[in-house]
Order: sequence, then structure tokens, then C-alpha cells
Amino acid sequence: IILDLDPTTVLAQNATRTARVVDPAVIQRHLEAVRQTIDAGQLTAEGFDHVVQLRSTQDVANLKVERRDGQSRRVAPGANR
Repeated sequence: IILDLDPTTVLAQNATRTARVVDPAVIQRHLEAVRQTIDAGQLTAEGFDHVVQLRSTQDVANLKVERRDGQSRRVAPGANR
């Protein structure tokens, strides 16, 4: 599951945290690394069976992961795959 959220959204949510607030520079570095990984197609090249990319807070809110018979499967209407 890739949280590919807009940096403004991530930084705003971080700023509202009361505990474990992350330095904005750390968030920026992480987001840049995620973006480079996505753009280079590295996750697909790794051979994962499923890559789910969540691009909005609505995608995140709609995500539901159910575990059945020792396996997980994605149930997320509108989530990009």
C-alpha cells in the first residue's frame, strides 16, 4: 500500500498532531523518496502481486483490508491499483 498523498496534506496533518510530530524536513525527504520510487517503477519491478496506490485522503478513508484464511485482500472502492 503506497500512501501517495499531496505533500501539503501530509504536512498539514502532521502539524495537527499532539504527539510524535515529525520534522517537516524529514517528511519532505520521505515524500521525495516515495515519489522517486513510484516514478521509477521500482515497486512493480520488485514483483509484488498487488500494489495499491492511495492518492487522496478519501482513498485512505475508504480503504478496508480484510484478513481471511491467513491472507489479506484489498477492498477499497475507488482505490487505484
